[in-house]
Amino acid sequence: MTILIPVRMFFQGSDDSYRYFQGVLNPILIIFLPFAVIDRSLRKDTILFMGFSGFFIFMVYFLTAKQVRYILPVIPFLSILAVVGIKNVADMLRPTDYPFRSQSGGVRNVLTSISRLSLFAIVVIFLTFNLSYLKNRFDRIQPLKYVLRKETRDAFLRRHLASYPAIDYINQTLSADDRIYLFFLGRRGYYLDRPYRNEHSFGMATVNRMVSAAKSKEEFEKFIQSLNCTHILMRTDMFVKYLVDNFSKEEIVRFLSLIKESWKLLYESNGYALYSLCL
Repeated sequence: MTILIPVRMFFQGSDDSYRYFQGVLNPILIIFLPFAVIDRSLRKDTILFMGFSGFFIFMVYFLTAKQVRYILPVIPFLSILAVVGIKNVADMLRPTDYPFRSQSGGVRNVLTSISRLSLFAIVVIFLTFNLSYLKNRFDRIQPLKYVLRKETRDAFLRRHLASYPAIDYINQTLSADDRIYLFFLGRRGYYLDRPYRNEHSFGMATVNRMVSAAKSKEEFEKFIQSLNCTHILMRTDMFVKYLVDNFSKEEIVRFLSLIKESWKLLYESNGYALYSLCL
């Protein structure tokens, strides 16, 4: 369910997947939140931290893409709350010293000790997720090649960024006066050495307006000119998927026919294409 996305981020996150929030979080960050308010001496601070974290996640949910990276500012607060919650649970499970040891009191202390050990095991298991994640990321990225200067910067980026060959082509080929409009690159243009433009919706709003303007050639060309750019860089699979999911076959055919007339393919690699606008 869409309304559960803020919670699902902590359980279903996956790197390199827009469907699963482009990141991974540890569920321990929210599992112990209810226990953070037990300690009355810290209740004011914990409620403040909870309120800020909830408000921030709420704003991200409605104002930007639902991705883990946009809620990173609240992770330190959630980490503190998780530690407080774990401590409070551990304090609740602390064995009680009875002045007269009865059989029931001894059994209770044994059960309490087992509960504390279970709590410790649960925390260790969740923290093991972090170690496993770090190991997998390290094995995947293999940063030592670059750190030890056995690999160049360009080679490292080409190995990890599918869009980098197209970006490098732009940096090496286009002039300083050229301006690039980005579509479906996640607003990540920081490796471009040329002026570029993107938008909050990753280009979807502009695609909507382009398809709408494609009702006539003159209107379409006028809209393309209004973008004030000379080239377009896009992730082609997401561009095509967005068209198929949101427009009729007739609209798509008309739109693509106008693209063929006014856009020239300059470079294509790894599913990314660079077009020159010939208007």
